Amino acid sequence: MGQSATAKEYSYRRRQPEETVLYKTLAATVETFIAERETEGRPVPERVAKELRDYLKCGILQYGFVLTFCPGCSYDAPVGFSCKGRGFCPSCFGKRMAEAALASHRSRVAACSVQTMGADFSLRPKVLARRQ
Repeated sequence: MGQSATAKEYSYRRRQPEETVLYKTLAATVETFIAERETEGRPVPERVAKELRDYLKCGILQYGFVLTFCPGCSYDAPVGFSCKGRGFCPSCFGKRMAEAALASHRSRVAACSVQTMGADFSLRPKVLARRQ
């Protein structure tokens, strides 16, 4: 199997949030929604407005990206920065759920505890000498 077959087999495909119905709807209406709520005297909380606006930047290359490169197959691809949203962005929220599930699974599988003990600095040389 040559390098070109490997690159095609495992190539990265950028998710394109700007082509989803959710993104298009939100991009067209979010500022109007926020302004209307403010004129009605029921403003959208700032954290909610920030989350909605950050979603519109999530994964969009013009708002920042990192260029990844595989030296093995010479494949490179831009990967857009994520919004790291906690409640609205389906991509970032899904990643957080997966990470939480994995962390929960790991803690059940390898239940261990790390114990630390503080000591006076004057005792430190004696303890370190004793370890050797």
